[in-house]
Amino acid sequence: MSSNAELLKELRIDRGAPPPREPRRGLFIGIGIAIAVLLALVLGWFLLARGDAPQVRTATATAIGGASGSAASVLDATGYVVARRMATVSAKITGRVREVLIEEGQSVEEGEVMARLDPVDADAQRALAADQLGAARATAEAT
Repeated sequence: MSSNAELLKELRIDRGAPPPREPRRGLFIGIGIAIAVLLALVLGWFLLARGDAPQVRTATATAIGGASGSAASVLDATGYVVARRMATVSAKITGRVREVLIEEGQSVEEGEVMARLDPVDADAQRALAADQLGAARATAEAT
């Protein structure tokens, strides 16, 4: 029986011994998040910071067919133009353009004349306004 008694003593819980250490979950979670963020940054850098610039070739436009005198345009081209700076250009009055005084790409200053309009419509409006003014003055004098 002494052997059974000794076996029972071995089954007792030793309350004086420190509990076994559990691994720190917070540390492992923090390291996992840091690794995921680092991988995302490296992947983003590889995708967005590549130095693969598109190759651009320029060509000189030349007229095709010589001086044929037909109504077809001299040069047909497709594409798009991107301005370096945006500007709003407007006329003080409406009318047909008689003369353009600037070239494409030319720098202009504020107040500089860029085009001249045909004054036929403006002259007709001025004459009408003068006639209406005269009629209004005549009506005012008559009363």
